[in-house]
Amino acid sequence: MESIIIKFPKGVSYTAAQFDALQALNKEVRIKPNKKGNQITFHESEFPFDEVSFFHVQLPTDFVITEEQFEEICNINDSAKLEFDDYNQLTINMLTTAIVSAFTALIIVTILNWARTHKKGRVYGETGRYDLLDTMEKMKRRAADASYLSYESAPSALQNQWRFVQVPPDLAIEVVSAPQSLQKEIDKMRNDWIRGGTKVGIVVNPHTQNYYVFELGDIGYTPYSFNIPFTHYLFPSLSLSFNDLLNEAKEQGS
Repeated sequence: MESIIIKFPKGVSYTAAQFDALQALNKEVRIKPNKKGNQITFHESEFPFDEVSFFHVQLPTDFVITEEQFEEICNINDSAKLEFDDYNQLTINMLTTAIVSAFTALIIVTILNWARTHKKGRVYGETGRYDLLDTMEKMKRRAADASYLSYESAPSALQNQWRFVQVPPDLAIEVVSAPQSLQKEIDKMRNDWIRGGTKVGIVVNPHTQNYYVFELGDIGYTPYSFNIPFTHYLFPSLSLSFNDLLNEAKEQGS
């Protein structure tokens, strides 16, 4: 992947000065405007896109995107997984390989089957975006690869009302799509999800077949091998055997 195109709705436009500021703030990528099509193209520069799971784009302070505009941006870029925060920072998540995508889907299905059996919460995929508050009371709009929000934390009727989920999930899972991005995923889980109030977070690395468990109130994490299924007292009878799920994902492509 050499370039990524992000389209903007008609109500979002930028001046030449704002574009110059955008490039100055994001020197690690080359940025090309296309005002005729109301889009911006991001080109590889300091790092190959296929070696990272995501990268941040710092927007100029006078280039403001409202909540409604961000939702529209997500809708017209439906193949992209986008995130945004009160620091005026857009996060662009990379597409994954077929195996990692299938592996992630199997994780979601496993949690969904468990949740449907117990009827105690709702499962979200990568389109389920959460509004998380950091220690500075700044909002970070984040979307995990898989997440679970119990009805105890937020009743079903309340969840139905939200455009973006307003309560941190009980469980958030991020899957490492690029081998070189493990540390960035760990930092994101700690700084965004756990500090934002998520009870349990898991960073799953299918490349090394290890996973890392974070818990609310603990700044560290516990590493595990895929040979050890994930279980937790907060999720009775839920067992995630990442080893079996990865093997199943590989078998789908054979």
